[in-house]
Amino acid sequence: MGLFPRTRDINLVRIDEILSQASDRLRMMRLIIKDVEEALIETRSQEAMILHQARQLRREAADAERLQGDLTEDARHALAVDREDLARRALNEKYDSARKVDGLRQRAHILEAKVDAIAAEVLRLEEVLAAIKDRSRSKPAA
Repeated sequence: MGLFPRTRDINLVRIDEILSQASDRLRMMRLIIKDVEEALIETRSQEAMILHQARQLRREAADAERLQGDLTEDARHALAVDREDLARRALNEKYDSARKVDGLRQRAHILEAKVDAIAAEVLRLEEVLAAIKDRSRSKPAA
């Protein structure tokens, strides 16, 4: 994920060092603000996309769980009409569906952890942006 190195670089940047080397401090501050705002937009977009994927996986898991209930009923019905082969097939499909549900939930959990990490990055970027904006308001160009 190329987004985290960029936000990490922005978090680690020493703004004072950059500004002390710049000939036009105000212009450099505007460029830094623009870069941080762009990183924020990218980060929020990535967060929304990953959150959407996690929700989609949760929906797929819920659908697979409903399928398990249907397969249980199919197996019961097959046994009632003395079709053990169909009952076994339905139970095997139910077992496969249960494994699918577990996998989907694990993937959703991983994505939700990524969303949490991205949300923390957004907070850090917002803090950096606020600090830079405060500095640009308080210090006129030298």
